[in-house]
Amino acid sequence: MSLRHRLLLFALLGLPLVALDAANLAHAQVVAIGASNTLGTGYTMGGVMPPEAYPAQLEKLLRARGLSVTVKNAGVPGITAGQMLGSLDSVAGPGTKVAIIDPMWNEMRLGGSTLDMERNIAEMSRRLKARGIKVIAFQRWPPYFNGSHPSAKAHAMVAASLLPQVMAALR
Repeated sequence: MSLRHRLLLFALLGLPLVALDAANLAHAQVVAIGASNTLGTGYTMGGVMPPEAYPAQLEKLLRARGLSVTVKNAGVPGITAGQMLGSLDSVAGPGTKVAIIDPMWNEMRLGGSTLDMERNIAEMSRRLKARGIKVIAFQRWPPYFNGSHPSAKAHAMVAASLLPQVMAALR
């Protein structure tokens, strides 16, 4: 077979693969795993409502770039990284492509240690990666808080900073 015929064959066979990859990207699911900061605590607790929390803002940013990506908000107020680990399989179900882990302070606030939190994050990451899920872990919020919870400005900053990481992880 000539080089020209091989290139034509590759182009014909490769094109559906590129289209399939774009289709998978267009329907990828991202799961934001965390506590009250992830969920959005409501105005009475000094934070934001869930539609203003970073997972919802991140989804809007991804969709504005033409991606039909769902960002599931799996935030649970008061949960520790150890408890997140225990519910990991039900939270990051089939179809999950990317998991964002934000444990924040609850481990230490509820009697655990930084080492406990780090071990739980490492185990969550290991389990997710073993399932082919890309992991983004963060523990630094911008210094904009309403009381003990992040403000709308902090959530917007987190969503914007996660956007390139999530887009790269979806590739």
